[in-house]
Amino acid sequence: MTRAAQRRSRRIRFGISLAVTSALTLAAVALGTNATALLRSDSRPTPRVVADPIPPLAGNPPTLRMVSAGDSVGLTVAEGLRRVGGLQGDTIMGGAFLGCGLEPAGQTFFRPDRLDVAPDGCPDWQDHWPTIAAEAHANVAVFLGGTWDMFDRYINGQWLDFDTPASDQLLSSLLDTMIDGFARQGTAVALLTMPYQSSIGQEVQVPVYRSSVDIPRVNHWNALLRAAAARHPTEAEVIDLNGFASPGGYTDSLDGVDPFRGDGTHFTDAGADLVATWLLPRLEQVATLAAPIAATAPAPA
Repeated sequence: MTRAAQRRSRRIRFGISLAVTSALTLAAVALGTNATALLRSDSRPTPRVVADPIPPLAGNPPTLRMVSAGDSVGLTVAEGLRRVGGLQGDTIMGGAFLGCGLEPAGQTFFRPDRLDVAPDGCPDWQDHWPTIAAEAHANVAVFLGGTWDMFDRYINGQWLDFDTPASDQLLSSLLDTMIDGFARQGTAVALLTMPYQSSIGQEVQVPVYRSSVDIPRVNHWNALLRAAAARHPTEAEVIDLNGFASPGGYTDSLDGVDPFRGDGTHFTDAGADLVATWLLPRLEQVATLAAPIAATAPAPA
């Protein structure tokens, strides 16, 4: 069997495994228990952006009490954080969900031959995520999403194109809502930039069909995250997962882990563990932003 055929076989097996694992995990995620882009042919990969090194914290590292937020890509990262972080006493509660977008469900032009309806994986995230954070006494929320928010959407009888002032205003408002909801619980927010993704078995003929594999859209989404963090300097911080997981563009092999992202989108178990190992010390830094609710609440009369 050729290497290409072996890789296709691994991707198929990974896709089946992810579907089965996700089905078993969703019930736990819903209850709030411990949760376990093809580059466009006409696009040039952006140069690798290496995250600034974060100095180690003095003394023993704090125990992280995390809550995950975002879509199924975020769910695979949460699984890695549970496995790797659990070894040092960290915990994570599940809020990331398959088909989760910040925008309300609407029509999305992402099939080559027809309109299709966007999933509605987390319609009550505005209330659900802060509730989980409160139950977990979380000091950091880990948000990785955007896959379902980069499409041109048909909402209330009108098209809302991504990377337009109207779309930016809506998404920025939703990001602010998310950050504010966590901040009210004393939970800092780590905004993970979206890595480039790869479509398996389908060429990208028109970018709007497959938004999350379109480099300019991913770059714009990540710019929205950075702008949101700048608006909330004491509550949120960006961690450049794209720079780590997409060195120079999409890759399915990183630091000896192959496949790193078996279906072109989701991290494999080994890939998620590699991400978690890189991510945890950065999350410890973000967690220092979190302040107890009592410190920001008005004094009693």
